[in-house]
Amino acid sequence: MKDSVINKDIWIIGEMNGGRPHNVTFEILEKGRGLAAQMKAGLHVILSGRSCGKAAQYLAHRGADEVVVIEDGKLSEGNPFIHAKAIVQCLRKEKPWAVFVGATAFGRGLAAAVAAKLGTELIADAADIIYDSAIERLVVTKTAADRTSMADFIISGSSLQMITVRPGMMRRGIENSERTAKIRRAVPIWHEDIQDMVIYREISAKNRCQISLGSAEIIVSGGRGLKTKENFEMLYDLAKRLNGQVGATRPCIDAGWAPYERQVGQSGTAVKPKLYIAFGISGAIQHMTAIGAKYMIAVNQDPEAAIFKYCDYGIIGDAAKVLRAMIDQLDSMNQRHL
Repeated sequence: MKDSVINKDIWIIGEMNGGRPHNVTFEILEKGRGLAAQMKAGLHVILSGRSCGKAAQYLAHRGADEVVVIEDGKLSEGNPFIHAKAIVQCLRKEKPWAVFVGATAFGRGLAAAVAAKLGTELIADAADIIYDSAIERLVVTKTAADRTSMADFIISGSSLQMITVRPGMMRRGIENSERTAKIRRAVPIWHEDIQDMVIYREISAKNRCQISLGSAEIIVSGGRGLKTKENFEMLYDLAKRLNGQVGATRPCIDAGWAPYERQVGQSGTAVKPKLYIAFGISGAIQHMTAIGAKYMIAVNQDPEAAIFKYCDYGIIGDAAKVLRAMIDQLDSMNQRHL
């Protein structure tokens, strides 16, 4: 792939989520649209899956010049390596200048596989991307090695620039029917290898759609202050009553209390809900910089916890006891209205 760039076209590898493109694909597309306009370059999207032709219509009016659809029965949502085999065939032919992928659980595996097959470098978890005309490279802003600050990175060792983008960090564009992308179909050629023998657990569209932190208006999130997995699981009871989603800090993910898709923070998902309720979360910078809530309520038994500097309302108390009290209060209110 080195020294093969003949243009500055940007290619976005889209991701399917329950029959339509994942929110992060719309976010990357809006960022790519601005960059492509600045460089006077082409903007293309690849959408792959068992049935994604109709979903391509969601992207056709979002600013791309072209949407390439790869449909095949082998392309299950749970196997990023099969998708990589099909997508790489297209990228080798088109010779893009830059490739963007969403940094979801699926996208991270897909990006790593594509980068390895193309022999290119990869910058992971971008929070922002700009074009530097002086060096004719993309500059990526992401979390630094100390995990408490942000730094700028560039890919200089290979001609292709491949970048994964964190969900929730970039603005989603508005659909414009006056902009229409060309939709083209591509047919992959399959060559079996050892990866085809790996069995992946299929994630149903119903279950995948249940975790959508990036678009949630209400998020109840838990940290180590909840102390046990049983206490953490009360968050699901509160979220159900509030019609919200459950989030978690990295220590909770590492402890096995919740799946990675629920992680909020610099190494997880950035969120912008109307209401964010934090139970037992200390307020570390790597968590707080990923939250753009309109209102925040914090519950922590430590009156000196850093999170109280960020919240609109603070409750000093045992996180699990306050959580249980909130659930009981909501149940009591609902009973009075029956």
